[in-house]
Formats: sequence, C-alpha cells, structure tokens
Amino acid sequence: MKMYFVAAAFVALASTSAYAQAKEDKAPAAAASAEVPAELKAYVTTHANASTPTTYNGKVLMGHRLDGDIVWSALPGFPAYRWTNLNGQQVVLEKKTNFVVGVF
Repeated sequence: MKMYFVAAAFVALASTSAYAQAKEDKAPAAAASAEVPAELKAYVTTHANASTPTTYNGKVLMGHRLDGDIVWSALPGFPAYRWTNLNGQQVVLEKKTNFVVGVF
C-alpha cells in the first residue's frame, strides 16, 4: 500500500513539472500580442541590411523564447529590447525574458 502512494506521488509531481517546463517556453498571451513601438520597428527595418543574417535552425515564433549562441544588437532608446537578423528576418526580443516580441 505504501509503494502505491509513493508511486502516485511521483507521477503527480513528474507531470506537474513537465507541464511547468512546457509553459516556460511561451510568453503570456498579452506579452506576445503587445505591439512593438513604431520607432523600434522603423529602426530594425532600416538597419536590416547592416546586419549579417544568422542561421537559426529552430522556428522563430512570436511569444516564444529564443536561446542559444545568437549575437544580439542593442536598440538605441529601447534598453528593454534587442534585435538580430535570423534567417533573413528581423527579430526583436524582450531582453529580460528572451521572448520574441516582433518579427519583420
């Protein structure tokens, strides 16, 4: 009987942590749908040719976290964000969380 309870507790904890892990890679819906300021978008799109595209093997999706060896550039006047050219797309991240907030 004791083994049954231990096994049940293990399964319950394992499924909870797996769910939490899956939720960590996505931003809250409000953050993912928030509009990037027009000045920020203008800066990124006008400087697109100045940055060398970086090959990224994963999908670049709004509201998802990007990690890995990616060189990011600062955005003048927007210290909370950074950007780069991934696979020919201009990608803007929220610096604190690494969540994608803009793809142009």
